[in-house]
Amino acid sequence: MKKKIILVLSTLALLVQFVGAVKVSSIAEYAVLADETEVTFTCRLAVLAQKGMKLFVSDGQRGAVIYGKIDQTFEFGDLLESGLTAKKITFDYAPEMVQVKANTLKKANSSVNIKPVRIAMSDVSMDKVYCYTRLMGHYDATTSMLSAGGQQVLVYNHFNKEMPKETGKTTVDGILIYYKRKNLMELYVM
Repeated sequence: MKKKIILVLSTLALLVQFVGAVKVSSIAEYAVLADETEVTFTCRLAVLAQKGMKLFVSDGQRGAVIYGKIDQTFEFGDLLESGLTAKKITFDYAPEMVQVKANTLKKANSSVNIKPVRIAMSDVSMDKVYCYTRLMGHYDATTSMLSAGGQQVLVYNHFNKEMPKETGKTTVDGILIYYKRKNLMELYVM
């Protein structure tokens, strides 16, 4: 009888785990999940930027965006409490969080000083989308293109920050975005 009870309890535990949200401890773990998977983050996420219905966040290694109605105002460096639960979808080949569960998007009582990750232009790729990066290259002030080693990134003023003013070698910090309609990587200046 004892073995049957343990077996039934084990089966129930697996069922609850299967039906409930998948727990992840990083954006990298979240990014590889199937679309429509409900996910709960066991780590804290840091806010990079907020604009309209988009909240750009980072776990220190990778970035992501939370899309939807956000009833709070967040600042660069604000920490979100662990426990954020949302559904994972793919938009323009990049993972996004939608349908955030009520009361799981909570600002922590602390913040962090986030530094951009310096990457070579040749390393700009889809797994860097939504990352806070530092890119160096030749900037063309007439086209707003940053280029190096055959790679080009459009520098875009999405957050009303100061853009590079002159053509020449420069370094730009921002959030890397893939713009599907133009098949182009963009850097939202921070």
